[in-house]
Amino acid sequence: MAVLIEAISIVIKIKALEAIFVGRRQDFMALIPNQTLCMDGDIARIGFMTPIGTENFIRVLVNEGLQYLHENVAQDLVVVDQQAGLMAPCDWLTVGHAHLNQGKGPRVMVASLKDSPARELVTPDQWQYPGSLSQTFAFVPNRQVEKCLHFLRKEDGMDVYFNALTGKEAYTVSSLE
Repeated sequence: MAVLIEAISIVIKIKALEAIFVGRRQDFMALIPNQTLCMDGDIARIGFMTPIGTENFIRVLVNEGLQYLHENVAQDLVVVDQQAGLMAPCDWLTVGHAHLNQGKGPRVMVASLKDSPARELVTPDQWQYPGSLSQTFAFVPNRQVEKCLHFLRKEDGMDVYFNALTGKEAYTVSSLE
């Protein structure tokens, strides 16, 4: 199987999660700050809209006992960017593109455990291609963020912005302690 990659994704080995959260699956689930989780049995993926949100959640995972990098090589988790791919050397993950609908639909970025037969794509609950980042992705340089993203409110540990490019709300994780 394979998981969907959109925006900035943290991909985690399920075996590492099981070793750290033995009998505490709900504790892991409670850490996830948004609705982007998808798992295929080998890996779990959680997506973020900003590098800061990604870094904050990596800190949370490392504080729980997962290992991010050792000598700059991904260990239990790795960051995958929708446009740039793997953000660190990683010998356990394969990243590429796949077509939806059995090879006939639009292409999306996916990740799978290396040597895993990636026949089926797993996406977050309620995900659909129309309107998704896979369809509408637009990169906004830091110098233009203030022109494109307008802060609306704080909600459930998230900062909510209006994205003038897409006409939709965008969410980022508020700073985590």
